[in-house]
Amino acid sequence: MIQLYTKKANREIVIVKPVEKVYDKSGKDMKERLDECLSELGKSPLRGADIRPLTGQLRSLYRHRIGDRMVISRPIDGCRDYCDITIEGMLIRR
Repeated sequence: MIQLYTKKANREIVIVKPVEKVYDKSGKDMKERLDECLSELGKSPLRGADIRPLTGQLRSLYRHRIGDRMVISRPIDGCRDYCDITIEGMLIRR
């Protein structure tokens, strides 16, 4: 598990081990895009053009789209606006 802290907002971003493995196996271009995603999530974790809440049984999760991948995140302590988040997964859209 990786814990990142953003400089401006003093937010914590926790990345679980399976996501860390996918990140490590990604190419240089995808790593740059994922780094940009994490930076954006650090600024505003639940608001943005590509951030959407999931529905149904997954309604406590949010997805952030990066090209053909989706980063799945969960707010820590269930807050709604500006909060710490956990990156729960990364999926490839097909």
